Amino acid sequence: MTLQCIGVACAPAKGQSCGTTKQAPYPPTFVTADAVVVHSGHVCGCVAAPGKGLWALSGGFVGQHKSILDACLRELCEETRLKIPVPVLKGSLRNRHVFDHPERSLRGRTITHASHFEFVFGELPEVRGGDDADKARWVPISEVLGMGPKLFEDHLHLLEFFLGRG
Repeated sequence: MTLQCIGVACAPAKGQSCGTTKQAPYPPTFVTADAVVVHSGHVCGCVAAPGKGLWALSGGFVGQHKSILDACLRELCEETRLKIPVPVLKGSLRNRHVFDHPERSLRGRTITHASHFEFVFGELPEVRGGDDADKARWVPISEVLGMGPKLFEDHLHLLEFFLGRG
């Protein structure tokens, strides 16, 4: 295996892998991207397989050769089939934050980069489940903030952070 230095860290050359995690010098850390999309007082979310029936923000793992924003937008579009053009989504980006509490996920050490998109006016665009999401829908902010244990992992914390209610 050939390693390339990228910044100060070394990574496998493109097209190669480190093999199994048993060969890794440390336990794996997963990097994910989540989308907090607010439109006309509603939050876009989905019921995805990893959450076992819990309501979640759209999101997923960041591919080795993808940017965090690209991963966020890809997951949002795949899981909700949201028909807002990517340039409009990018123009509606209001804030980004890293959530890295060591115990934030039961799936293992997971660091998520959450992006907050805001649309103040207009009709709610149609959403429907896709990819690994069974359902997608718009939920009023007041309702979603009261869902507590019905939300996946720490997604209530993400919502409270971006909506200023935490």
